[in-house]
Amino acid sequence: MADLFAVLDEVLELVPTGDPEQFRACCPFHSDMHPSLYIHLGKGVWYCFGCQEGGTMTTLLRRLGIEATERSSEMKQPILLQILQDAQQCFKSTLVLHRVARYYLQKTNRERFCNVFGLGFCDPQRLRASLSTKYTDEQLVQAGLQARSGQVFLANRITIPIYDINKRLVAFAGRALSDNVRPKYLNTPNTALYQKRHILYGAHLATDLIKTQRQLGKKPVLLWLVEGYFDAMHLLAAGIPAVALCGTALSINQLRWLTSLPVTICLALDPDPAGLTRALEIFLTLRVYGVETAVCSLPDGKDVDQCDPKWLQSRVVHDATRALAHLLFHTSYPPMKLARFFMRLPRRDRSELYRALLTYSPDYAAAVSQAIRALRPRQRRVPKSGITLAELLLSAVAKGIISQQELPRDFPDQLPQALRGIGKHLLSGEPLSEKDAKTLARLLASPLEVSGRALLAAWKVEQARRAVIRILEEAKTAPEETLPALEQRFLEADMALRQALAERDAAIATDDFLAALDF
Repeated sequence: MADLFAVLDEVLELVPTGDPEQFRACCPFHSDMHPSLYIHLGKGVWYCFGCQEGGTMTTLLRRLGIEATERSSEMKQPILLQILQDAQQCFKSTLVLHRVARYYLQKTNRERFCNVFGLGFCDPQRLRASLSTKYTDEQLVQAGLQARSGQVFLANRITIPIYDINKRLVAFAGRALSDNVRPKYLNTPNTALYQKRHILYGAHLATDLIKTQRQLGKKPVLLWLVEGYFDAMHLLAAGIPAVALCGTALSINQLRWLTSLPVTICLALDPDPAGLTRALEIFLTLRVYGVETAVCSLPDGKDVDQCDPKWLQSRVVHDATRALAHLLFHTSYPPMKLARFFMRLPRRDRSELYRALLTYSPDYAAAVSQAIRALRPRQRRVPKSGITLAELLLSAVAKGIISQQELPRDFPDQLPQALRGIGKHLLSGEPLSEKDAKTLARLLASPLEVSGRALLAAWKVEQARRAVIRILEEAKTAPEETLPALEQRFLEADMALRQALAERDAAIATDDFLAALDF
């Protein structure tokens, strides 16, 4: 499908795990209160630890009742794009004639954005007169401009064109002329071109500014994540890369785009309790993904578009510890919710951010520690007797901890029969059976933190031991004339085993997990 993630996210509400390609969700196939279904989009497999079901992505889509074939749009996209372009021309020409709308923009110091960002005004009569001769009512509905009842969505509002990352006009937002009108901001509905939670406003302009700053050698390059459309325009007009959330929570699709950029994300959301709480959650989520994150300290009652851009840049807190302490100081975030974020953080971040908790409040830090201890028994852990060294090694290869080049050539043949299909798939791309896909998904979802060096060392020990045992078994029934050759082979195998044991001991000394498994 064109966007498998978007389809599954609509049905299952996917939750990130720390791996950009792997997500969790509550399993729809049994009563599941805590997410136990793991989906690995990169490998195309899934597994549920609750009902022990799993397989390939085709199986999951079929069980969810979703067609695996890409569905054709109700209307060709070029027609929708042309309708929106014609509507934009109508909106811009209407703004020139509408005195009240122009007065509002002058009063709020936003008239400067008209030409650069294509602001307009929606007069429903003029819009219908302009488009009704070219397009049918159904086409205007499909483009998101009007309801089936004939009501124009953005009537009597300042219009803001929304572009996707490919610089195509895909939707509009509308701002009321009075703060007393609710909602103040309104978007056109989701269409074949536009899904609100898949797009960050200004991304197409921010991408160009990021490239320019990188070419000039600027470090670090900051991408500002702000609350509203005019906040983003204010920064973009000053040459500062910025994107706006526009009233939605940060979705997984938006998160994946942010994590793909070589930038530091600077959070500058509204300085009210709701905005700061969102900033804290986004800050922790980005840290889970290993993204460098900064925070802009805004004064109470001031939005981004009310502040000088240079002054804003001087208010950026780059240090992660200070940034987290700043957000905690201005919010009342429950310790249990913060503990859940902490348990997903990479090890290197935990101690650094825990110092921020101590800076903020020793009592709050103690409450978070207590919450973490309470949560640990609930985490599903692979029992020591429930996973073999071969499965560990396959998991490490699938997760990219160990590269294919580091494995012996006969690695798939060294595996147990039940795992050989997965080994051949990982090394040579052979297709997976449903049974193998289920096993691979389980291994990918296993919460294992191991080093590739330690795993390879342990694997060499196991293979060396097997070689020694095979020679000893062979010697029991071998003719007497072959014993000298067997003795020489035994000495070589024994030497290889000793070397492997020495490498394993050195590697395990730095890996608590493997030491606990007593390999």
